[in-house]
Parts: sequence; C-alpha cells; structure tokens
Amino acid sequence: MQKSFKANPAKSVSNPQAPLAPLNLLRAGVPAREVVWFRRLRPDRQMAALTTTRGKLLLEKVREFATNQTGAAVQASPA
Repeated sequence: MQKSFKANPAKSVSNPQAPLAPLNLLRAGVPAREVVWFRRLRPDRQMAALTTTRGKLLLEKVREFATNQTGAAVQASPA
C-alpha cells in the first residue's frame, strides 16, 4: 500500500541547520543554475567556492533571506 505525502505548511519552513541545502538556496532566491553549480562541488570545494565572488553572492542571498525570515517571525509573534 502506498502512502500519500501531503505538504505540511508548518514544516515547510527552511531548516536553519542546513542553510546551504538545495531547497533552502532556491527559497532564498539563488538561481537554479547557481544551486546546481554549488551542489556539484565536493564538500571541500564548496567551502573554498564560498570565498569566490560567485560564492559570496550565493551567501549574500541566503543571509538576506534568513534576515527577512527572522524579521517576519518576529512580526508574526504575539506581543
């Protein structure tokens, strides 16, 4: 018997423990082409790539997204 999986909105938020996971990169607005480039690198090369201009732009998008998410969570919480 197959189980059907339904998206749970409460669990669809990005995982802060894996900010460079492909889905989180896409949610942050990183172009798919850049996500594919980054994911094809070996882990040691990924770390080195983050110091390049291309990698810094990727990180900038992720940081901007994380800041926006944090701000939205603070505004949504009851005072």
